[in-house]
Amino acid sequence: MKLIISATSKITSEGAYQNGHLVVSNEHDEAGRFFKDCYTHLAITYPKYYKMDRLSQLCFLCAEFLLVGHDRFKDYDRGQIAVVIENYHASLVSDQKHQISISDRDNYFPSPSVFVYTLPNIMLGELCIRHQINGEATCLLPENKDFFCKYIRALFDGGASECCIAGRVDFTDSAYGAELYLIENSAMVGQHIAKFESIF
Repeated sequence: MKLIISATSKITSEGAYQNGHLVVSNEHDEAGRFFKDCYTHLAITYPKYYKMDRLSQLCFLCAEFLLVGHDRFKDYDRGQIAVVIENYHASLVSDQKHQISISDRDNYFPSPSVFVYTLPNIMLGELCIRHQINGEATCLLPENKDFFCKYIRALFDGGASECCIAGRVDFTDSAYGAELYLIENSAMVGQHIAKFESIF
């Protein structure tokens, strides 16, 4: 089975990109303001977005740019769509906020809205809820590129997936970045951007 990349998206401190084209330029020093510009550009209404931590917002926005105008994605069986994302710093920012809220026994006010985001796989949950994805959802450490590729290929070869959103999403207070790819079976797709092996 030949796998291809049919769409790409990327968000860096410079801007947001869709299939290699800059669609939103970053004019802010603070990530939240840039993310708001991206959200506004996408012209979507999804109130839950504002309750997410920055890691989940970054993942959410990158996925929105990935899937904009991709009508074929809507036709897939939701149980046959996989999400496989690498993440190096996990949910470190939310972890630190939660730790601050519980470190002083005399001023002990942990926030449930912060605690819920102290797992990196929550960003996958937010993405899956948004797009009603019921297939494989896995968050991995980016330590073994070969394993990452084999894992995705095994999902297709084993019949567990017909489509996969894969890539990397990472957020810290000092740096952030997201890069996602829509991977499909070449037999089901006409035009494509690149072969799976050329990127992964």
